Amino acid sequence: MRFLFGKLDLRIVPIVIVLCAFTLTFAAPAPAADSDLTIPGMVGEVKGMLAAGKPRAEIAQWITARVDERLIALNLDTPDERQTLSASQYNRIKSVFDAWSDKGLTYQADEPYAAAHWVWENGFGHCQEHAHTVFHVLIMALEKGDDLGDYAWGDHAFVIWGQPDGFQGNPTLEVMKGWNNAFLIDPWLGECFPTNDAQFFKWYQERGGSAPILRVSAQPYKIYQRRYEMWLNNCPNLAGNYGAESEELVVTDVLGSSNITLGQTQKIKPAGDFKVTQNQCQVTVSFKAGVLTGRATGFVAGLTNVVSGALTKVSICAIKIGGQDKLLVRLVGKVPQTGATIVREGLLSKI
Repeated sequence: MRFLFGKLDLRIVPIVIVLCAFTLTFAAPAPAADSDLTIPGMVGEVKGMLAAGKPRAEIAQWITARVDERLIALNLDTPDERQTLSASQYNRIKSVFDAWSDKGLTYQADEPYAAAHWVWENGFGHCQEHAHTVFHVLIMALEKGDDLGDYAWGDHAFVIWGQPDGFQGNPTLEVMKGWNNAFLIDPWLGECFPTNDAQFFKWYQERGGSAPILRVSAQPYKIYQRRYEMWLNNCPNLAGNYGAESEELVVTDVLGSSNITLGQTQKIKPAGDFKVTQNQCQVTVSFKAGVLTGRATGFVAGLTNVVSGALTKVSICAIKIGGQDKLLVRLVGKVPQTGATIVREGLLSKI
């Protein structure tokens, strides 16, 4: 089930490599905080807060803020949500997302764990992906799903945490108002509030109208965990040499003092200079003088273990365009002389 641009799409997503056609020059969002936080890291943080006896309200607010900071909300084309992106860059990342979600990407895009990892690495999604990320983090941290629900009201998606254990079916608004210490978590809007605080439901009533509130994701933790572990260990083959000489990487962000400017390009020379090797789910990338390693999750990998060079992170995502294997690439590196952080992005063909 997917919610895109106000449209509910009930199609089953086929497990095939995504087919898309678009040009790439876009900046993924630079999170305002916790830029190195991963999905497993989020789960660990929440487990720590639970062990420390933090109240549910505090944990729910923390998750809302982290996901809101990390992801661009594609349904909200506003300067606040677009952050530093221009309107044209924003439209390009929407096309990337649509290629993934509409045509189906490889690893069950409708599953909360798959959606969470993909959007966290790429930095953008609709309300459904925001909600899936929250649902995944919570069910893995809580190690139970009895009081957790991934819901939709009309064409909008959110998470409720704290519903009565074992609640079955779909709640009404009046039922939700009667739940004590339950919270509606909506990072797409950047909001988190108790379900018994009726004033906050006005926006949802206007958007959902008379549509029923539907539970989208509901499954026992042990089943969810088993499926997640199977997905994690079923890594595709990303290995190969990438980059034709005509292709280039574009500077999409500069943090600090540098003579490198936004929009500056870097040609791929020689062809195939961007190299990916792989041993099961362990991936190594070498490019110019930089070598990094890390673990693939589905068809994405965020590599942060630096072997050598000035690169500090490499993100890659496998796609197909016109039947040809390509990599969506994002490189983050430091300028040794000044310490400035430079982000380069591009779409590289497999050679």
